[in-house]
Order: sequence, then C-alpha cells, then structure tokens
Amino acid sequence: MVLGADTCMGPQEDTSPLPEGWTRVWSAEQKKNYYWHQATGVTQWTFPCLLYTSDAADEEASVDL
Repeated sequence: MVLGADTCMGPQEDTSPLPEGWTRVWSAEQKKNYYWHQATGVTQWTFPCLLYTSDAADEEASVDL
C-alpha cells in the first residue's frame, strides 16, 4: 500500500511536517536540508512524499513477472 501520494503537491517548505520515520538533516557542505528515512537508511534531497507500508513490500515481493 502506498500512502501519502496525494499529499505532495509541489515543493515543500523546510518547516513542513515530515512523513513518519523521516528526519530532516542539514548538509553544511551543500547548505541545504536532505531527508533520511531511519528504518531503511534511504537519504534523498527531495521532500519525501511516498510512504510504503510493510503490506506494499509484501505485495511487490509477490508479483509475478
């Protein structure tokens, strides 16, 4: 299941609330924030919009190609 796909409409402010599990981290080198998902170790420069539940991972794992 994908949650929050409809909540990311355009650029987010640096003060916008983050989805659960995400942390805003300041990069002194780049002089801007990046985002870190604690459970997966994913880091990214763009505001996190999509959240994957464990159900989504199970569904993706069971897809026949």
